Amino acid sequence: MIVLNVFFKVKSEQKQSFFTLMNELIVESNQEAGCQRYQMGEDVTDELSYLLIEHWDDEQALQFHQETTHWKKFVEQIGDHLSEKFVVQKFSI
Repeated sequence: MIVLNVFFKVKSEQKQSFFTLMNELIVESNQEAGCQRYQMGEDVTDELSYLLIEHWDDEQALQFHQETTHWKKFVEQIGDHLSEKFVVQKFSI
């Protein structure tokens, strides 16, 4: 299994738009074959910090995900919503 933890720091004026973008990504990604979990949480000490948790069956499922239309749209648009570059931590379990 592949696990990704992706950390986001959102611009306060982009928070609602960020939620809209993330919701679309989460709904679509959870429907993909090979996706076990795709969910977001908010930092309890910082309302502008978020964590996206992804669980994939294997590297092939993750690679397929990164070729989907919803992923490519997300990558094109996410930078406008963030106050700093997002951070990805990748694990194999």
